Amino acid sequence: MQRFESDLNAEGESQANYTRFESSPSVGQLSETHLEKQTIIKSTLIASIGSFIFTYGILSSGGNNMAILVILFLSILMTDRLTVFNPAVSFIDLLYVRIGFQEFMFNVLGQVGGSLLGAMVCFFVLQDFTNAPYLDAKIGDNLIGSVEGEMFGSIIFMIIIVLQYDDYLKFTDDKLEHALVITLGFGAARVLSSKGQSLFNPAFAFSLELFECIQDGSWGRFGFLWVFTCAPFMAAVFAILFNSQIYKTFYDKKIQYGF
Repeated sequence: MQRFESDLNAEGESQANYTRFESSPSVGQLSETHLEKQTIIKSTLIASIGSFIFTYGILSSGGNNMAILVILFLSILMTDRLTVFNPAVSFIDLLYVRIGFQEFMFNVLGQVGGSLLGAMVCFFVLQDFTNAPYLDAKIGDNLIGSVEGEMFGSIIFMIIIVLQYDDYLKFTDDKLEHALVITLGFGAARVLSSKGQSLFNPAFAFSLELFECIQDGSWGRFGFLWVFTCAPFMAAVFAILFNSQIYKTFYDKKIQYGF
């Protein structure tokens, strides 16, 4: 009888150990979680450093349009992804499920933090935001035109980005040509938003406008910040709809008829 009870106890302990083993995370699950954390940390660091360099380079250009295009072109070549510089493009990746919500939030924090740091350094080093390529001091005189220009420019830029990063619809696979396509699209979009001198980047908009207001001591322009932070996100949604509903229709017909 005593041996029977000891056998039952041993069997119960064995079953409990087995249950604990089954419920505990496997080595594969732990490795996958660790890899995900490493990816998020790496992407956040790249977002912060890239946004800092991009912001500092843009501000140092003194508003020269050709210099801005060169800086963007080189930035894309160095990173091969525009996502690290722009929360609206990260939002596109989130909607396409290329990244998770946690990685998206950390990327945006890195982008805003890097842009703030870049603007702060320029604030103390350059000490002059007069030619900063973003907001016009008189933008309030033509708010409707500025909003329309920002929206049209953002939509064009985001559509080009969505198409270029689509595996089936992109214009080119070559890295150099890829950077050139994005840069030309950016330049064309800026023509439509010349009133606000936009860069279609919410993180950059917030950082630059903040330090411009600090420098001038006037916070009136800060009320128009929503134009430059909301428009790129709205354009990102429109670009995705365009890609899925319109452009792919023509692509499917092209495949159907063998062109």
